[in-house]
This record gives sequence, C-alpha cells and structure tokens, in this order.
Amino acid sequence: MNGSSQERLDALFEDFTRRFHLGEGPDALEYLQRAGTGADDLASRISRFLAGSVPPEPSEERVAEMLREPAFALVSASSYGELLRRARENRHQSRAAFASELAGELGVEARQDKVKLYYADLENGLLSPQGLDRRVREAVTNLLGLPRRQLKALANAWSPPKTRGEASAVFARTRQTTSGDARRSPETGWDEVDRLFLGEQ
Repeated sequence: MNGSSQERLDALFEDFTRRFHLGEGPDALEYLQRAGTGADDLASRISRFLAGSVPPEPSEERVAEMLREPAFALVSASSYGELLRRARENRHQSRAAFASELAGELGVEARQDKVKLYYADLENGLLSPQGLDRRVREAVTNLLGLPRRQLKALANAWSPPKTRGEASAVFARTRQTTSGDARRSPETGWDEVDRLFLGEQ
C-alpha cells in the first residue's frame, strides 16, 4: 500500500472514531466502501476499535434527529415499549423472567406478579412511561443497558394507542387502576407497586 492510500485509510479511520465518540453512530459499511482496496485493513482497525470501546449516549441533538427520521415517524405510539421489548429479547430473556428480575431490583419481590402485569402494559404501549417512578426508570435502563437520553426522548414522545381497540383497552385498564379492582388486593389496596408504575394516587 502506497503512502497516499495509507493516509486515506488513516483519515477514514480517524473520521469514524471521531463521529463514534460524538455519538453519531457512523456506518462502518459506508467507510469500508469508501476504503476501496484497503477495506480489509480498515475493517480490522474498526473491529479492534469497537471491541475496546463503549458506545457513548447520543447527544440530545442526535436523538432529536433520529425522532424526525422517516423510520421513527412510522413507529407506533408503543415505540418506547418496542425498544424495551427488543432490548429484552437481545438478552434472550422472557418477559416474565425480566419482570421478575425487575421486581427484585425494585425490592418488591413479593408482588412480582403485579410487576409482570404492569411491565407487560409498558412493553405493549398501554401504560404511559411518563408516570413511572424514577426507581423504575433507572432499573429498566440499567438492567437493559439502554441509553438514558434515547429512552427519555421516547418516553416524552409517548401517546396513547390510536386504534379503537387499543384505545378501549387503555380505557378499560384505566378504569381498573382507578377503581381498584383487578390489580389491588383487598388487604393492600393502592400499594407500592401501583405507586412505582402509576405515581401517587
């Protein structure tokens, strides 16, 4: 490889690492295509770099850009829940198993069945993430290894499901949680788990 080719690879690699550290999520394939005959060399350098690097949280500006992209515009109101679901599945963990782990993290192991119900609603987009207690937000973020800014942006963008069937389900669940039937036991009424997922009542 001549000097000019090496300089070009160096420039591509430096640009990739710069954008990575800025949280811009550079596309490695794009850089390899630009590297031409030096693609294998650049691929090795990028692989070694990524293996020893921790992805930074995207900047607020980058999150805003992502939310304006067409792919995000097509995501339903349950996009917050979809992010949780994909992260959980990447851990090869069932919803019930994760909810049980979450209950332990929150210190409410004895009420893990109730935590499972609320967490299912959260993943399905039926429960607003905006009312979650800080402890729930932090536990979910830490357990699933999600970037806080992205999760916060999706939580702020949450809105109730739009279809008639989903809207009816939300209304029915709201009736349950406000009238105190399905999720409260006669002994506890509005308990710690309700406060964690719905706020004070």
